Amino acid sequence: MRPVRARATLLQDLATLLESGLPAREAVNALRQAHPASERPLRKVAAAAGAGRALSGALVRGGMLAPHERAWVEALEACGRVDLALRELGEWVVRDERAWAAVRARLFYPAAVFLLVLLLRPLPALAAGHIGPAGYLVGVGQPLALVGVLVLLFVRGRHALMRVLRRLRAATGALPLTSRWKLYRLLSVLLSAGVPAGRGLAHAVQVVEAPWDRALRRASAEVSAGSPVVAALDTAGCLSDRADRRLLEAAEQGGRLPELFAHRAQALDERLSLRRALWREWLPRLAYGLVVVWLLMGFV
Repeated sequence: MRPVRARATLLQDLATLLESGLPAREAVNALRQAHPASERPLRKVAAAAGAGRALSGALVRGGMLAPHERAWVEALEACGRVDLALRELGEWVVRDERAWAAVRARLFYPAAVFLLVLLLRPLPALAAGHIGPAGYLVGVGQPLALVGVLVLLFVRGRHALMRVLRRLRAATGALPLTSRWKLYRLLSVLLSAGVPAGRGLAHAVQVVEAPWDRALRRASAEVSAGSPVVAALDTAGCLSDRADRRLLEAAEQGGRLPELFAHRAQALDERLSLRRALWREWLPRLAYGLVVVWLLMGFV
């Protein structure tokens, strides 16, 4: 089983065990018996949980949670729904892997063209005697190593890069789409579970970027003081979409706010899926364009 799929399976199996009522440490030990191939990370998780760490922290220590995933798990863990957090996280991991697998498949042909051009481009100079075999290897190896390093940095750091971009967007404009989706989804889960709205907003602070975390703290204080949820979110600037604001106001008046938060979260998820599909469509074209430009530079 591929590492990403194995991690997703572990997260979802752990969610099932926790949902059945098992304590965290017993659930992790049961996973160790069911998944002997993952004994090493699960042993670290069990040791951290046995030492009194919260499950989210223990999972990070065992390498089963990435740092950017921790806030979501902590927010629901604080409200006693860590099982739901892990289940949804497992689904996100699988979906993210499928999306990147599609990108990798689409980038195969641009990569093959680049490698072919890279091998052929120094051949005329080699045949004419302007460079020797060592010069040919350097001419092929240097750009190949540079591209390899750039690709590795992007693959390893793409989540950090996206967080930086969201923070820049949050600092200069409206609440980013991904953060709004997480906020709506989290509030739908918490309010459906009976968590008071003010407390739910306080936990939602963990899933948004600055300066919106401060705005949500203010909204949480207003709701705890008796203000309506939608009015507090609107005052904090978290409802940039007028349609969202009107629909949520009507749902709050009718006592169906959790359901509408869930519905709007699903709509935002569909928009994010379309955005990812556009990336999958245009990234190979961009790669082809870069190969063509690089090839033309050799003739200038």
